[in-house]
Amino acid sequence: MKEITFNPKGAQNAINQIIELMAEIVSEKVSDKLELNGYYPIHQIEVKEEISENSEELLTIKDLERILKVKKGAIYDWRKKGLLKPDTFIGRSPRYKRSSIDEFINNKR
Repeated sequence: MKEITFNPKGAQNAINQIIELMAEIVSEKVSDKLELNGYYPIHQIEVKEEISENSEELLTIKDLERILKVKKGAIYDWRKKGLLKPDTFIGRSPRYKRSSIDEFINNKR
């Protein structure tokens, strides 16, 4: 654990150190909690499946869950934030081209 030095003349410095330490601890806890619930920061995506030759193949949300190894909530969050946009819809169901997902993965690493 990080050590905080306290000097009565430098109380503001000690307060800043405490705030930085608390922010670091909270950030680690939040990150751990998100990973336990299946949400991963985009830059941590690991693709476990071989990339298909067919770049025009349309993928479902379930396909993306399997390929990106995340839960559908993460996919919906990325879509809501505009980071991952469907290429088309079949009825009301979004579909994503394999090439778009490959590009998404490569841009987020």
